[in-house]
Amino acid sequence: MGAAPVTVALLERARRVLPGTRWLAVYGATEILPAAVTEAGEKIAAAAAGDLVGRPLDGIGVRVDTSVVDPQDQGAGDGGPAVGELVLTGPSLMAGYLADVDAGRPPVTEHRTGDLAHQDADGRIVLVGRNRDMIIRGTVNIYPGLFEPRLRDLPGVAEAVLVGVPVPDGDERVVLVVTAGAERASGEPTAGPPVRTDTPLTRAVADQVGRVLDHGALPDLVVEAAYLPLAGRSRKPDRRLLAEWVSPVTGDLTGSSTGGSTGRVRA
Repeated sequence: MGAAPVTVALLERARRVLPGTRWLAVYGATEILPAAVTEAGEKIAAAAAGDLVGRPLDGIGVRVDTSVVDPQDQGAGDGGPAVGELVLTGPSLMAGYLADVDAGRPPVTEHRTGDLAHQDADGRIVLVGRNRDMIIRGTVNIYPGLFEPRLRDLPGVAEAVLVGVPVPDGDERVVLVVTAGAERASGEPTAGPPVRTDTPLTRAVADQVGRVLDHGALPDLVVEAAYLPLAGRSRKPDRRLLAEWVSPVTGDLTGSSTGGSTGRVRA
């Protein structure tokens, strides 16, 4: 299998269907492949920390460019991992994109993946999101991939996605979208609005997020969706569509929320 992210859910399903099979997840890109590899069991066990893609293969150079992430925003100053854009080098690195090669430009020396990542104490690469997923609220940059694994571990939560919704003052409001199903689904919309703001799940989550998130990453509002829409070949949550869904319910949010009883988060 290839050409798309190997998710924990996919590996768990594969192990159920073919229990005697050894499953490996290989990480790389068209520009440099392969770059890292991990066993299914290792990836599943590390799911709470992010998307483990494994140890770099022999000859692969890894650099985490932390300049793209403010350490104060990502929590590295509190003892957390130093997160940055994953930059790779190695013998399988492309010479360059065809147009650049044809134009006589020099060969590339490294590939900037666009993935936000860190390396753990064992040197394994852990992905936590993409640069373009970043949310800006006030002076704080919020990287959803750093926090969503913690949110998925909250009681009653199946999936959790943080999205930014632009507001007229030029800022963004942070909305946490959660689902209560056993698995993430991409089924047809159900009757009624795509998200709801005042449900037992949103009230419970709003009362708990302060225990698992940094203060600067607290959502302004928690909403519940019947399912998460997926997009692209990778079948990742469609953050753009989710932002459209929640935009109508963020119009009255002004700064930090003050109450937990309707899905708003206590600052």
